[in-house]
Amino acid sequence: MTKAKKIFLIILSIIIVIALLYAAFVYVLSNIGLGGAGDWSFDKIPGNYEIWRMNGKDVSLIKMFSNCSGGEKVLGPFILSFCWDQRYVGLQIDPRYDDPQEKAEIEYYIVDSSTEEVFGPFDPENYKIQSGSLGFHPNEWVKTVPAPEGVRR
Repeated sequence: MTKAKKIFLIILSIIIVIALLYAAFVYVLSNIGLGGAGDWSFDKIPGNYEIWRMNGKDVSLIKMFSNCSGGEKVLGPFILSFCWDQRYVGLQIDPRYDDPQEKAEIEYYIVDSSTEEVFGPFDPENYKIQSGSLGFHPNEWVKTVPAPEGVRR
């Protein structure tokens, strides 16, 4: 093999390695590394409310503005799961968002989409009592991790 062919093969190998590293870098950034890459919103709950996942960690209930220019955070920052019926939204929130070592119980909330009233925080027993007194009996809790079916990305 001539010296020119050896140099050509070395340069070609370097180009292929660089291309593969670049492709791997882009893949990692687009799937886990870029802010917003895993963000989603869920808009199938009553009223002008949505559940948003933002910044990789923050999952919050957002009250949307009527002029479509965004919304205002109502509850969060880490909703573990949620449920709803035609009027109410139930939320399980982890209060240890900033400090996972903190010893705190899961908090339960109920939001009335027609009056915008927020009930809670409750422990599980008082949540059942309050939801019963409101006539709020959802079928199932929807977990936020992994992203629920039907989210908008």
